[in-house]
Amino acid sequence: NFEVMNDPEGRPVLLGKGTFGRTYQARHCFLDTVVALKIITERYVADAAVRQRFLTEARAVAKLSHPHIARLYDFGEMDGVLHYAMEYCGGGSLADYVANKGPLPLRQTIEIAQQISGALKCAHTAGFIHRDLKPSNIMLTTLDGPPFAKLIDFGLVQPSVPGATRSFADDQSADGARFLGTPLFASPEQLREEPMDVRTDLFSLGMTLWFLTEGRAPEGGSSAEIAASRLNRESYAARLPANLPLPFRDVLGRLLEKDRKNRFATAAEMFTALNACAAALGFRRARDYTDPAAAIEWEDAETPDKDALDSTKVEPTEIEQVNAPLTSEFNIVTRINEDFTGLNYVGEAIGAKGAVSILHVLHPMLLEDESALKSFRLHIAQLMRVDVVEIMRPKAIKRYADYTAVISDKPGGTDLLSVLRTEGTVRLIDAAPLLEKIADACDQLSAGGLPGAQLAPGRIFVESANDGLSKAQVRLCPRYLAVSEAPELARMNEPEDVSSTMTTDMLGDPGRADNMGEHFAALLYRVVAGRNCPVAASLAGQGYVAVPGLSEQSNRILSMVIARQVEDSSCGKVLREILNAEGIVPRVPGHSSEGFTQRPGSSTVSPLATPPAAPADSTPAKARPWKPPTVSTPTPVVAKPVPPPVPVTPLPTPVVTMPPASPPAQVPAASPKEPAPVVSEVKVESRRVIEPP
Repeated sequence: NFEVMNDPEGRPVLLGKGTFGRTYQARHCFLDTVVALKIITERYVADAAVRQRFLTEARAVAKLSHPHIARLYDFGEMDGVLHYAMEYCGGGSLADYVANKGPLPLRQTIEIAQQISGALKCAHTAGFIHRDLKPSNIMLTTLDGPPFAKLIDFGLVQPSVPGATRSFADDQSADGARFLGTPLFASPEQLREEPMDVRTDLFSLGMTLWFLTEGRAPEGGSSAEIAASRLNRESYAARLPANLPLPFRDVLGRLLEKDRKNRFATAAEMFTALNACAAALGFRRARDYTDPAAAIEWEDAETPDKDALDSTKVEPTEIEQVNAPLTSEFNIVTRINEDFTGLNYVGEAIGAKGAVSILHVLHPMLLEDESALKSFRLHIAQLMRVDVVEIMRPKAIKRYADYTAVISDKPGGTDLLSVLRTEGTVRLIDAAPLLEKIADACDQLSAGGLPGAQLAPGRIFVESANDGLSKAQVRLCPRYLAVSEAPELARMNEPEDVSSTMTTDMLGDPGRADNMGEHFAALLYRVVAGRNCPVAASLAGQGYVAVPGLSEQSNRILSMVIARQVEDSSCGKVLREILNAEGIVPRVPGHSSEGFTQRPGSSTVSPLATPPAAPADSTPAKARPWKPPTVSTPTPVVAKPVPPPVPVTPLPTPVVTMPPASPPAQVPAASPKEPAPVVSEVKVESRRVIEPP
């Protein structure tokens, strides 16, 4: 039934080998699916004990069903040789990953810990101890995107509860209590050849996590040297890497207790502790797949707790003073867009060719508003601590002689707006993986008490988009301040970028302007429809124009969310409801094509379809003239605009046509005779009053 696959040179593709067997990449001849085919080594074909262990592993895996345990597809014997086919994981083992790329970031390490602890909970509940948990026995389904791990190699498993699997126990070879496993990741009781219980696997997972964070295990040398270190009285807690955050140190220290009585009692207890650790650090909670309800529907509890980045425990970032103009540190390359808190530029660090940053030059009115500026600095401090890989984290905020700017590293790739202009419309099934990453990042920020991310396509960067959006990596510009924290500033300084998802009506209502679910729905509309959602749709459902590629149910959900006729919903919930209405579900992890697939049937009732909420009062306050900038110079006489030098990046047709400005090549040092920065002068010329709907 199986055909071993060959590499370009005609040699069988060997995935791994152990003492008793070899694993090859193979193809099922009839189903045309790729599998990992494990075959007993020739020298052990006649060894009854080895054959029994081989059968033991197959039977153990066949009894387990968990997303993070590689599935068994087939078992058989041909010409006296035993073989079994299991799920193929194209990302290789964690041992290979660390050898090639080095230690994992903290967030990925914790995600893998959550996944494998869930797998152990499943195995232990079924009555099995793995006994050989290590990085080479944890596979990644793919190298792209967030890690999705699978536990493999149950060849040394044994019953964890006497009598729990009587028929399985009858199949065990007579190994007794002698040591079996890998010394570098084995527990002290395993090395002492004592009877083991589920806590043995917990210690091995702790050693694996140490390996992932440091790129090596805490010990090295011969098996005897490893055993001597493992069996002495020195605690691993005192040797943990100093850079680990306290919540993770506590979990890892308890896993590595040499006395098993001091470890977590069960994998379930460890799983709960890891989820609490993830929430405390602002990371995503893991689903408990051993709970049937959790496997059917995602819950909002997946996102971190609201106090994950408790603002009462974070001090606002101090503004660093620089007694020189902005151009003393950066050559301004181009102006890219604006936000109600200021203007965004691309700058190249002077003396560091190729070091490109995003410079967010603050509006002088923000610097005058003490309360808003404090909130702004607080959110900068929170963003510096959060570990959301999709978010561009700020590095510093500096007050120069002429401007005050937030500095962040510029991501690679191109902006999503340029991609969409090239692609036109994008099928939802192709855009789903990218939208899922964006939704997850926004929900994590919102759960941490942050204003969220900027979801205008021109402010979303995508990398590796040559294969389409389904496999693109995304980087998001964070929102540094909520509209509700500075409503007057937002109304007076409405962005000119018409590609923004923040409509005039939303700026008139801070509650709507800060509703990330509404922003996300508008972004989803832009991606799938190939055009911006009409502004009128935010005022009433009658102004919504249906997307031809979506079902009536999906269009109804989008219309209600954009018009805010539903309760506030997370971005993830909006996306899940629409995917469900379209009959789109995630593929089996590791599938070689897109991350989602079509299934027959669709949802007919959406939990989002709640009665319309009372419309918010969107009447704005009366606009006042702009004040001249007061960053560090006396009020200048306005002559001509002097923004940081650069040609303006072309934007879609603006709502209000602004007079063109031709910036000079450099921004000269500030002096009392110089004009105001363009950050406020543009607004002096516009003096626009937002008309109520």
